[in-house]
Amino acid sequence: MTVTITKPTVGGSENTWGLTINNALDTVVNHLNSATFTALDGAASNTVVNSKAVIYGSAGEVQATTVDLGDWTITQSGGDLKFSYQGSVRFKLTSTGAMTVSNNVTAYGTP
Repeated sequence: MTVTITKPTVGGSENTWGLTINNALDTVVNHLNSATFTALDGAASNTVVNSKAVIYGSAGEVQATTVDLGDWTITQSGGDLKFSYQGSVRFKLTSTGAMTVSNNVTAYGTP
């Protein structure tokens, strides 16, 4: 629902400013108190609700199955994490720690 209010006209509403402002505030209050107004409309703490606001969990966590970072995406698929670049999976990490890459690996040190 769209809310519109009538504002007093500067220099033209000398005797009606109070009434105009009160009516405008009543419109806002009525909208905020109406049954159709839901600020977050189905968003839930630490839960993915597509196309809704993100509400962090009590420890600051956010649940998600895909993170979009521009050209890169990280997706959880079963027990795997898949790292894709422009739609092509380049790197996969399984829940057992197995790693698969689509190209050569150069490694230094330990994780």
